[in-house]
Amino acid sequence: MSALAWHRSRAAAALIGVSCLSLALLQYAKAEEARLKVCMNSIQKELGVSPDTAYIECSKRTVADCIKSMAGQKFVAMSVGRKGSLYIVDAGNDYTRWMEGGGWRAKGCEPYGEGPRRDSYFVNGWGTQKRTLFRQGSCPSEALQLDQVNTIHEAEVLCQHGTVNQSPGGKAFD
Repeated sequence: MSALAWHRSRAAAALIGVSCLSLALLQYAKAEEARLKVCMNSIQKELGVSPDTAYIECSKRTVADCIKSMAGQKFVAMSVGRKGSLYIVDAGNDYTRWMEGGGWRAKGCEPYGEGPRRDSYFVNGWGTQKRTLFRQGSCPSEALQLDQVNTIHEAEVLCQHGTVNQSPGGKAFD
């Protein structure tokens, strides 16, 4: 298998993975919307409050449930732009999510050398070695699931700002 064919097959596999993730998040959003409606009806009947008050109470509960479910889930890096036919996917400010070239390639992307990078040097048995971490990668899709998980703070931000479904086409919470 040629190197080009290998990279194309890896890119296709990454695209399929992100597509499956997008479908799962869309189904999650629909389920959450239905759950919010059931909660609102229940609160209105039990407490005799207005739909607005029921919505506020149920939204608080929904966001809390969202935070519980998102904390510990794998972080999804999103596109910050395009370069040609590829998306520039950004791993964020947390250096632990930045990857070397091989890490980006293993996910079907190429490291984006024009973006932020961090060089570090270490000494081992072969002498001084350089390690370059790239914050961004050129990817075939807008979203890329990384190996690190969301912290509680990140889950809170995602849920409170309505960006749980980070894929194109919708949000889980508006």
